[in-house]
Amino acid sequence: MSLASTGWAADTGWEKIVFTDEKLFTVEQAHNHQNDRNWSTEAPGPSSIVKHCQNPRSVMVWGGICASGKTPLIFIDQGVKINKEVYRRDILEAPGPSSTLEWPPYSPDLNPLDYRVWSILKARACAKRHKTLESLKQALRREWDRITVDELRPIAQNILKRLSLRIRAKGGHFETG
Repeated sequence: MSLASTGWAADTGWEKIVFTDEKLFTVEQAHNHQNDRNWSTEAPGPSSIVKHCQNPRSVMVWGGICASGKTPLIFIDQGVKINKEVYRRDILEAPGPSSTLEWPPYSPDLNPLDYRVWSILKARACAKRHKTLESLKQALRREWDRITVDELRPIAQNILKRLSLRIRAKGGHFETG
């Protein structure tokens, strides 16, 4: 079954779909334990040592993207439990009233923020450890603003390929290649 046969892509105008998500960022330096490796015959310098603490300070952010742009980042106050009232009042209505025609089930494979945008933001804003939450927030805002429409469009457009792969996998796991 192709996306064209479902009518979904043609009927909804995928370019206008806003994908939203929230993510927790910490003051810690971004480091991928599985992929970041340093090979050297010399002792590591101070810049190659990544320090982590047990419970780093963190901030929850919410954002949204579509093929033609993005929402402002919204910072969620520490300790606020996000329920439907908080989500509607503080997030959906903050930039302006939003409507939801369809709300797909949670699937990180089908949300561009999960499968690409948050990692871009983390790599750029968290390349170095932040001493304060305010420093982290400033870096997140700055780097979010630097993400261009030229970067977002192919990321959002990738949803068509991902939906097709999900359909072929009958809702199960799929690999992108």
